[in-house]
Amino acid sequence: MKARENPFRVERLHRLKFLFPDGTMENFLKKIERTQFRGAIVGPHGAGKTTLIEEVMCEFRERGISFSHLRLRDDGKRVNHQRILNWLAETPQSAVLILDSAGLLNWWAWRNVSRNSKHFAGLIISTHQTGRLPTLIECTPTVETFMQLVENLELAFDVPQSHLVKTFTHCKGNIRDCLRTLYDEFATVELEELRGMKSPN
Repeated sequence: MKARENPFRVERLHRLKFLFPDGTMENFLKKIERTQFRGAIVGPHGAGKTTLIEEVMCEFRERGISFSHLRLRDDGKRVNHQRILNWLAETPQSAVLILDSAGLLNWWAWRNVSRNSKHFAGLIISTHQTGRLPTLIECTPTVETFMQLVENLELAFDVPQSHLVKTFTHCKGNIRDCLRTLYDEFATVELEELRGMKSPN
């Protein structure tokens, strides 16, 4: 199967919206406002934290809320430290800071970010554990969430629930890895095996 025919290709996955366990994006934004734009999006790898951050940034743009986003990388403490210094120096203090993957920072680096961020309009982070800022939401991946995301892709064929459960278990609940696994599986499927099935646009 060609990449452009794969129903789990990246461009289709990017259309998936974050699934709130309860509530709505509107309620979540109100919670952010109540905490004066300071809080943490908490959850394990592949739970949807980055997806939620991207959707929040879209909402901020539509509402005219100034923000600056930085996503840290797992390529060294010194490199991330310099990224943060440059980021803070280049960002106007009227902006809300949005720091993705803040869990990569050690205690000392986090202390500096927390202290310096007080001069800005707010600080929203994503991290794996609670405690650094008030928790805005805990992203807890479930097999039901995974199944709902697959359903939301509106596939032209059914993936057996038993296979989705097996995939979720194999990937240890990392939904991002689950979707990548499905992509890899369908990449090896011959088109003849899908004859009669119309691939989604």
